[in-house]
Amino acid sequence: MNHPRQTRLGITAFSLVEVAMALGIFAFAIMGLIGLLPVALNTHKEAKLSTVLSQIKQRLAAEVMLTDGAKLSALNNASRNFDAEGRELGASETDKAVYRARIEIQNFLPPGALAVSSSLQRVVLFAVQDPTPGGTILASAKASGSLLVAKAESATN
Repeated sequence: MNHPRQTRLGITAFSLVEVAMALGIFAFAIMGLIGLLPVALNTHKEAKLSTVLSQIKQRLAAEVMLTDGAKLSALNNASRNFDAEGRELGASETDKAVYRARIEIQNFLPPGALAVSSSLQRVVLFAVQDPTPGGTILASAKASGSLLVAKAESATN
């Protein structure tokens, strides 16, 4: 008895129907993977944005914590520019800015208190993706984080 796939020379091969079925299954699997590609790219983009903004906020917070209280007011409301990798840019490189950040120093009113704290101040950090030339998105941005720092002690003794 001869097997139906065997030729006279005894060589076995796939039939055209088997090849077509295998290609159909392969194409179906590939289409599912290609459908996931936009979701993966969008997730990567959001993760990168979140990571870079977190690095910028950590850098600003560290700078605030290391700055003497008397010199802290020099950091107030100055817009800072960062490139796509989160590196700070110089004043002449504002056209390359992708992210912008600023530090705002506010008086701190403790919960339940009637008066502003005389020893603490609130430092609010703003960091956003803002490729606009004038930093228009940063001007209306929500606070990204805040910390409490000691006020500079007055030199009156």
